[in-house]
Amino acid sequence: MATRSEARTGLWVGRHTADSDLLVFDPSLADPSADRLSFYSLTQHRVRVFPRAVAEERIREVTDAKGAAQALRTYEAREALRAEHLDEMNVERAARDDRQKEAVLRRHTNYLASIGRPYEGVRSTAEDGKVRRRSSCKVCGIALDDFAHTACNACDGVLCSCGACSCRAPAARA
Repeated sequence: MATRSEARTGLWVGRHTADSDLLVFDPSLADPSADRLSFYSLTQHRVRVFPRAVAEERIREVTDAKGAAQALRTYEAREALRAEHLDEMNVERAARDDRQKEAVLRRHTNYLASIGRPYEGVRSTAEDGKVRRRSSCKVCGIALDDFAHTACNACDGVLCSCGACSCRAPAARA
């Protein structure tokens, strides 16, 4: 992988031909003679590791001087960019979790209405000190995981993604 960019900075910039990921090889952080080569992904903001044969076959040098220089500047700012990327991912994850929880609460209200039971509200299970509760839903049968951290006030049952709780659930088999 001896190239023009390596001769100038010790760093090598390449692009993965399969997923177009922009990668930087830094010989101060990875052994250039290893069987598995580590590259920093400027797209994914993390280290990616490839078998040497895959790296040699699939990662092509960025020969455009302007593009390589921009990639190296981005690489130098990688810690701040990674932190920013993680913050964005956390915000997106929280928004997705909120949307999922809202959908479960709507389905829970509909479930209670379908069995003729009034809605008595829900409570958060996030602060009750229990490990995430797991079981299976008595209505739809899927594995139940307290991902929404929410339980029905009437029965204290964890809400399933289908909206069901333990209200009027069939009795457990012996």
